[in-house]
Amino acid sequence: MDEMKFVRDAIRGFRKLMILQLLCIKPSHGYTLIKEYKRITGGTLTCPQIYPFLSTLEEKGYIIGTWTTNGQRKIKSYEVTKKGKILLTSLKKSFQKPFREIILDLVPNKEKIFDFTWKWSKKSTIPPGNILKFKKEIF
Repeated sequence: MDEMKFVRDAIRGFRKLMILQLLCIKPSHGYTLIKEYKRITGGTLTCPQIYPFLSTLEEKGYIIGTWTTNGQRKIKSYEVTKKGKILLTSLKKSFQKPFREIILDLVPNKEKIFDFTWKWSKKSTIPPGNILKFKKEIF
């Protein structure tokens, strides 16, 4: 398997987690989430991929959608609920230790890493740029 395809597939597996994280940072509508996903990962996210997931999150009470009117267009903005924040915190805790260990195993110069921690918070932002390029530079 091509290395970059493997990385893209791995990132694709985190779409839902990324969407929830982005909504936790700032309430947004679907199109904004699609643009942010592309800005962060360099990958694509389509309407048929995002809107069913947003509907599911809303049905389960993890997000709340609010309709607004922009001229003649209706736009639905989504915001994470307390229940959604609890879910996101739980998911982050579940992933933190295994990914820390995997990443440390992949890094060739472990001695240069003093205190690698994967901290996410409400105030954190995901850096701009292409994760695939970042991966290529680091590993």
